[in-house]
Amino acid sequence: MMNIGYISPTNPFVDKKGWSGTYYNVREALELAGHKVEWIQYDSNSLFLKIFNKIYKLIYGNGSFTHSRLSSWLKVNSIHTQLENYDLIFVPGQVDVVAGLKTQKPIIYYTDGTVPLMIDYYWFNFTKRAIDEAEKLELKAVKNASINIYASNWARSSAIKEYKINKSKTEVLPFGANLAYEDTDNISSMDKNSGEGIINIIFSGVDWKRKGGR
Repeated sequence: MMNIGYISPTNPFVDKKGWSGTYYNVREALELAGHKVEWIQYDSNSLFLKIFNKIYKLIYGNGSFTHSRLSSWLKVNSIHTQLENYDLIFVPGQVDVVAGLKTQKPIIYYTDGTVPLMIDYYWFNFTKRAIDEAEKLELKAVKNASINIYASNWARSSAIKEYKINKSKTEVLPFGANLAYEDTDNISSMDKNSGEGIINIIFSGVDWKRKGGR
């Protein structure tokens, strides 16, 4: 059993909606695997962050404040937990936090994309200066992490290509459905051979077509 420091912007023991349920369900999976998980908090909504977000826009124009050294410095400096008390530090998302962490303990970074993949896919009309800043921060993050886990081969391949990180420092672990076991009991108990039973599925996506809706 490992003692894992789990860094997330909201409480992963309570918040079932953050990052579409990923913070909560990944934390739960780690505990079900037999590990002890403790939430490491940081200030993700301070007045300073809001002020520096405006400063960021003046400097970089249209871009992602989260993908900046300003955001990294502010968030990491609001962490007051002793990271050395854990066996490893697990960080789902939050590239800015990963980039700025200073610890001798292994850092495990879990994400679903890279900056180059986001351009003209999730991000539109970003300035070149903002993109350059985002890539510099992400490079710092993937180098700072002991292991970079990606939700797809698509993302992992991009990281290896763009940042020249060693393949041995990368893994692929697809995101789950973020459903509780009790929510899937009826599905798992269906007689698949007979074809009996009807499964009604709600498919929801903000970007409908890109996510496979027709």
